[in-house]
Amino acid sequence: MVTSNSQDEEGQKRAVWENNRKMIELHNEDYTKGKHGFHLEMNAFGDLTNTEFRQLMTGFQSMGTTEMNVFQEPRLGDVPKSVDWRKHGYVTPVKDQGSCGACWAFSAVGSLVGQMFWKTGKLVPLSEQNLVDCSWSHGNIGCHGGLMQNAFQYVMDNGGLDTTQTLRELGLDLKEKVAHSIYNFQNEEVERRALWEENMKLIQLHNKEYHQGKNTFTMAMNAFGDQRPLELAQTLTAFQSQEAKETNIFQEPLLGDVPKSVDWRKHGYVTPVKDQGSCVSCWAFSAVGSLEGQMFRKTGKLVPLSEQNLVDCSRSQHNNGCHGGLFTSAFQYIKDNGGLDTSESYPYEAQDGPCRYDPKHSAANITGFVVVPSNEEALMKAVATVGPISIGISVRLRSLLFYKSGFYYDPDCYNHYPNHSVLLVGYGEESDGQKYWLVKNSWGEEWGMDGYIKIAKDRNNHCSIATIAAYPTV
Repeated sequence: MVTSNSQDEEGQKRAVWENNRKMIELHNEDYTKGKHGFHLEMNAFGDLTNTEFRQLMTGFQSMGTTEMNVFQEPRLGDVPKSVDWRKHGYVTPVKDQGSCGACWAFSAVGSLVGQMFWKTGKLVPLSEQNLVDCSWSHGNIGCHGGLMQNAFQYVMDNGGLDTTQTLRELGLDLKEKVAHSIYNFQNEEVERRALWEENMKLIQLHNKEYHQGKNTFTMAMNAFGDQRPLELAQTLTAFQSQEAKETNIFQEPLLGDVPKSVDWRKHGYVTPVKDQGSCVSCWAFSAVGSLEGQMFRKTGKLVPLSEQNLVDCSRSQHNNGCHGGLFTSAFQYIKDNGGLDTSESYPYEAQDGPCRYDPKHSAANITGFVVVPSNEEALMKAVATVGPISIGISVRLRSLLFYKSGFYYDPDCYNHYPNHSVLLVGYGEESDGQKYWLVKNSWGEEWGMDGYIKIAKDRNNHCSIATIAAYPTV
């Protein structure tokens, strides 16, 4: 992560601290003059950059839940002029989330603790760590963010939540009990070897069942084999939910039957598969792929465009470089900026950098973008009539991480909110009648079918493939 031109980290931290100290002093001086209603004070956040603070201390993700009930306002008279549930025993002491972005877990636990006190009259501290470690299948990603609704859904589906005392007695912490794996190794090399071996066993078992006709796709070991779940979440998936300035909705064309199959690669719309590396920039690759296709449709020329331009320059449109973003925000940047450079003039670096956009090297511009309604029928019509489409999918299963070939259907890949951006380049049907979406990923050609995957189509929005989709207009 590049945050300044200084090579001296200590000096950089000192400069950040000094700037914050000056801001605090100026604010408090105005406070004494009655210009503010609150005062500030230096604390442990003083030498953190804005990016570091967001990464470490904020983790509110926008993700859907399975069930949702809406609060019904009671029919009563005036509510009390003030309320403080602390005075009635509903609230446990304040805790510190530390450097883990688990605010969502603390919020969910606090609310549940209060409701349990209401029901039982007993104030029992409950475990945030239980939520951090165990609610990944419900759309949360541990120390890298989540949503309290998803936490509540986990507690409901799981049938309970541990107390803080339970986990202390077990002696578990974040490094020892993570997502689906429990390891108690102090030697990182041994731990990683164990991770690799566990994944290899999973792959071998899956492929054995594939040859027995029990599965429709194969898996293979790849670069993800020895990575911890938290590392995978941090480096591969970061689909942010952010609103762009303008939204146009796809109008389904008045036409007859769409083609039975579409593959825009065969028509020259798609550049070779790329590798995002350790930078969480899937959103940029997805946006670039869709724009490259639209520019080819307009000009007949397939020009590779710059993902790095988007990583470095679209923060004012609410993207966060190598820490996540949204393809619609990338489209908004290109429109606001008046262009996007080629990848040759602005090559990919897999790290955050200063914005170096040069209009002399711009090879594409857009007039806006169109959002496709969240259903597979509309998505099929869009990709059939428009070209490659930017989409989000849910990536939370090892079966998808280690996918190699075939028709991908995993019943556990149900309709969570998307957390990874990819490019939809077509659809088709296997010889046995299985319908699929043809998806281009940004994990390099060694993953999947030379970088592609066939995901089940018309199977109840499998892996959330139709939840959010968009394309630019040129």
